[in-house]
Amino acid sequence: MTTAAMPEALDLNPFNAPAADASDDPLRVIETRFGPMEFAANQTIYMPRGVLGFAEHKEFGIAYLPNKFIDQLMLLQSFTENDTSFLVLPLELRSGIIDEADLVAACNTMNVDPESAAIVVIVTIRDVGGQPHISTNLRAPIILDSDTRNGWQYVLPNGKYSVRHNLSSQTAAPSPDQDGMSTENG
Repeated sequence: MTTAAMPEALDLNPFNAPAADASDDPLRVIETRFGPMEFAANQTIYMPRGVLGFAEHKEFGIAYLPNKFIDQLMLLQSFTENDTSFLVLPLELRSGIIDEADLVAACNTMNVDPESAAIVVIVTIRDVGGQPHISTNLRAPIILDSDTRNGWQYVLPNGKYSVRHNLSSQTAAPSPDQDGMSTENG
């Protein structure tokens, strides 16, 4: 089973480009850590500087994950090496998780129109005492330009954002609270 790449939610499909003839757009099937996933040639993201610590990887695809338990996360998959991929979480420019002014400044620095930008942050899931601990790097979001299909990981110049912002309490299955009610979505 394969999963189609490039979600509409990031406004990266089809990068505001004219639709290509299917014969001109061969699918690239990559064996990822989540199984085989399909990426169309016109859905490639080029990252001139790569991701921090992985500068040699410049060509990526992005796809929602086929796992329904983590369906809000996406996979940023290297096309250079199948074993190199990153879980990412899409952020709205106005989400408030990172101040909009800081994201707009990052876009401007990278020469990306904020209206054409898609923002994702890298997510890490660790096992801590048998429980998943989910964190994200808010200090270095990835700015994707839907017009050019280029992307850059940008380190925000101030220290108010953590490289390990805890999401576990926001995303882990909740237990009944003090009122005896659960906030879990069935």
